[in-house]
Amino acid sequence: MVSSGNFLWCSPIGRALNAATALLLLCWAAGAYFFGVGSWLVGSGFYFTWVVLWSRKNITLHCDDSGELFSQLGGGFWVTWLRVIALGMLIGILGQLQLAHVYPWGACGLYCWVMLLDAVDGAAARASGTVSDFGARLDNHTDALGMLAASLL
Repeated sequence: MVSSGNFLWCSPIGRALNAATALLLLCWAAGAYFFGVGSWLVGSGFYFTWVVLWSRKNITLHCDDSGELFSQLGGGFWVTWLRVIALGMLIGILGQLQLAHVYPWGACGLYCWVMLLDAVDGAAARASGTVSDFGARLDNHTDALGMLAASLL
C-alpha cells in the first residue's frame, strides 16, 4: 500500500484530485448562484466537504492488483464524480425543500442522472484499466447516499 505523503499531491493523480475538488467548488458556487444562499448551500457543502476529505484520505486505495498506485484517476472516477456533483445538488434540495416544489422535475432529473451514470461508471473504469478499491468504495458510498436522498424526497 502506498503512503499518502506529500509526494502524492505533486503527482499526476494528486493534481487530478485537486482538479476534481476545484470542479466541486465551481458547481457548489454555481448552485449558490442559481438556488440562492441558504440551506441549499449548507446541505450540499457538508456532502461535498465529506467527499473531498474522504477521497483525499483514501486515494491510496487507487492501486492495481500489484499494489502500485495508478498514475491517473481514470474514466470510472470521473463518471462517479459527476454522480457526486448531481447527488450534492440533490442533497442541497433536501436542505431547502421549497426548491423541490419550485423545481419538482429538477430533483427527479438529478436522481435519474445519478442512477443513469451508475450504470456507466464501472464499465468506464474497466475500459480505462483503472478498477480499484477506491473507485468501488466511492461508488458504493454514492449509491447508498443516493438511495437515502431519493427516499427522503
